[in-house]
Amino acid sequence: MSTGSTRIVLVVIVTVFIFCALRVIAAEIGVPIIPRFFLVTTQSGVKSMTFCLDGARERIQPATGHITLECVTAVWTYKYSNGYTITLRGPLTAHLMMTAVHPPGNNSNLNPPSNSDSSQGQYVYKFDELQFDANYHDKFIALESILGPRTLEIPPLTHTPMGIMAHSPSLQYSTAAEQSQSDLDDEIRWEEPRVLIEHGSIPGEPVNAFGIPQATMRCLELAESVTSMAELIQYAKETNSSGPLGTNSLSLPLCLH
Repeated sequence: MSTGSTRIVLVVIVTVFIFCALRVIAAEIGVPIIPRFFLVTTQSGVKSMTFCLDGARERIQPATGHITLECVTAVWTYKYSNGYTITLRGPLTAHLMMTAVHPPGNNSNLNPPSNSDSSQGQYVYKFDELQFDANYHDKFIALESILGPRTLEIPPLTHTPMGIMAHSPSLQYSTAAEQSQSDLDDEIRWEEPRVLIEHGSIPGEPVNAFGIPQATMRCLELAESVTSMAELIQYAKETNSSGPLGTNSLSLPLCLH
């Protein structure tokens, strides 16, 4: 995947039940922000990311060299070092464009292509835009990340063995309550042993209400601010205008490159 012309659009949606309203956080991750986005996310404890495209479909347009990949039930999974697994779920749309490339090590200035080479140029598909709408997210935690002394609880045996019950007419059910109690004992007899954890503790959740780390959220907010101020920053550079409080430095865009 080449990031030369890659543009990722991340839309995170979460429901706030207090006011029964829908809050939407939409952030566009441009090419300069991609390294910072993954760096900040990794520093927040993410050790791996995976995309699962279940039932993806692609539409190819040979005339324009454009491919559209759509998946209604995409899953973006984050695995954290503290045992948490966060899955963002929602539709994904990817746009790929056909791009001409030169062979590695070929200098077009020193070795200009001939007519036959230009007619048989090499083309590859590159991601032009990737849009993912996270409608909701799930949180899971590994069992070994739950700390505390464990004890095995064995379910109690039934009071009356089924064999004696079947061959003893005197032990047949006399009331509906006794039959109900026998059915309950039957369920308990086949119940799996349970593990009890006394004074158990789990790590703190590494994500906010939107399912992403708070540091990643700040990175997206800062990127959105810089994108909206692009014209102002360019004007300040061209006119050599002073920054806030009379300073002559623009440190805001520098932290994103």
